[in-house]
Amino acid sequence: VCDTSNFANDPELFVAAWTWMGTPAIIRSYLEFDLSSIQALGCQVSSATLVLPNSGSAAQYNCGSTSTLHPCNDNSFTVNRVTQSWNENTITWINQPTFANTNPGSDYVLVGDESDPYDEFSINVTDIVNGWLTSSFPNYGFALKHVSESDYYKRLGPGSSDNADSTKRPYLVLVLNCPNMCSNIIEGDVFHDYDNNCIKD
Repeated sequence: VCDTSNFANDPELFVAAWTWMGTPAIIRSYLEFDLSSIQALGCQVSSATLVLPNSGSAAQYNCGSTSTLHPCNDNSFTVNRVTQSWNENTITWINQPTFANTNPGSDYVLVGDESDPYDEFSINVTDIVNGWLTSSFPNYGFALKHVSESDYYKRLGPGSSDNADSTKRPYLVLVLNCPNMCSNIIEGDVFHDYDNNCIKD
């Protein structure tokens, strides 16, 4: 999200503290996963990992070991639980939703600094996902932001769901713990529980 612009179709989940022609700018990204079919089965997770693959972009705004322009300042970022609804096609900096930032684990997860910010990230978001599945709080997705947004230069560029390369898109890896230990749950399918068995609808 940036000022009044919307980047719904961008191939990157851009997170940055940068300057453009001397003007400072802060960029955050938001993403959301629909877990309603899993929640309807009464499932929780033993573990949930948010995977953010490298976008593969050769962006002109780079920092770090691959850059001849800028070394990266501390790239530490957080994955925060969003607390308000938002729309992918209308979200901007001005109308961006709020996010939780109080309790480590259930509100946010800290990802430490890396020398090269274009690696794939695998982030433990188990507490947040279980909070969604148990309706402890509504699922409005994640916000990605740098811990410090006032020291330039730093950026992250994982792929978005609109990346042309499907292997560059973000995804959740869930180890499910369902009431009837259903072993045949397939993403995209709907199952009903009859006689303590998961039967495909």
